[in-house]
Amino acid sequence: MAKKILIFKVKKFCYDSPFYFADQMAYYFAKMGWEVDVFDSDRQKMQSLDDYSGRSYDAIVDFNSILPGLDTTENEFYLDTIDGPFYNYILDHPLYHHDMIKVNLKNHNIICVDENHKKYIERWYPNIKKCITMPVAGSAPSSPILWEEKTTDLLFTGTYTDPSYILDMVHDLGKELEDDITELIKRQKEDLDKPLEDIFEEFAKEISSPASIIRFPLRMHAYFPVDTYITALVRELAVKELAQSGQKITLAGHGWEKAAFLKGLDNVTILPPVKFSEQFDLMKDSKIVLNVMPHFKAGCHDRIFSTMLSNSVSLSDESKYFDDNFTRGKDIATYSIKNLRELPNKVSSLLSDGKNLKAMAENGRKLCESAHTWEHHCRLLSEYF
Repeated sequence: MAKKILIFKVKKFCYDSPFYFADQMAYYFAKMGWEVDVFDSDRQKMQSLDDYSGRSYDAIVDFNSILPGLDTTENEFYLDTIDGPFYNYILDHPLYHHDMIKVNLKNHNIICVDENHKKYIERWYPNIKKCITMPVAGSAPSSPILWEEKTTDLLFTGTYTDPSYILDMVHDLGKELEDDITELIKRQKEDLDKPLEDIFEEFAKEISSPASIIRFPLRMHAYFPVDTYITALVRELAVKELAQSGQKITLAGHGWEKAAFLKGLDNVTILPPVKFSEQFDLMKDSKIVLNVMPHFKAGCHDRIFSTMLSNSVSLSDESKYFDDNFTRGKDIATYSIKNLRELPNKVSSLLSDGKNLKAMAENGRKLCESAHTWEHHCRLLSEYF
């Protein structure tokens, strides 16, 4: 009898990426012979969720799910009315999802994209039965082009958020929380490579309150602006260094037209935001795609895999994940967020050696085609389900 999986498409964010991921997962599990049911909030009313109650599945999956907190009229958790293990695929640090992860479902499991995130969940959430590390797979463009046909030297896809906007938001949280967050931001800026939770835990111990450790995940959740600020800051500084060096760079995403440091720079091209599935055509036309990790120190962003599958070179800040999965200088290029001033020289050096750059792109493409497509990652997940 074929195995069965239920995939939810409920919450849209980040250029509709969760719905794209759900569609990819549904397609490849069906290709493996699984029976696949999909709830799609674009096509079905929320009342249709009741249709799945009482059914049995080998796996139930949602991305950054809000469903764990959903109650029924019988005062039980909605997901407990479906027979099968629920897997919440967390796409960023678990601190953002504390309210959902803490829910004590009958069979609550997590898929995360970073090994540090896995360790964090296993330490602080005993209600989670299983936690799997599986970065989101990459996707290739629908119609690849030859290296010689690429017209863009350097591309970055992603949203711009002014870091000062986040500080203004923190100011409105009240003095005590503002003081804590300001101190934590200061410490994180002093060591950008240090995992967020390590800095938070050191701080919690210093303030000498047993409750600070007992309720540590809740405090982490309250301090989420630290992560939001650092991610926005590093992204701004990386792009600023490149843009103001004179390096040609193409930006695609919300908000870049509001970035004051880009005003008057004719070496910067700002494209309108595109749907998640449309970014691959931008990548295939680019020799280098810049990646700024959203504070993954032991994980990988799908942007890296998709860049490689587009036969382009991924230039990324460092992660321990690269140690076991890539060879720096052969299939991926890296830079240090502690020394962003060297980033323009790094890009210039890569572009000046076209033969080596092309070889690096080909090596990355072959590596990802053999291990990091949706088909590969779904097969690996199926061994856990």
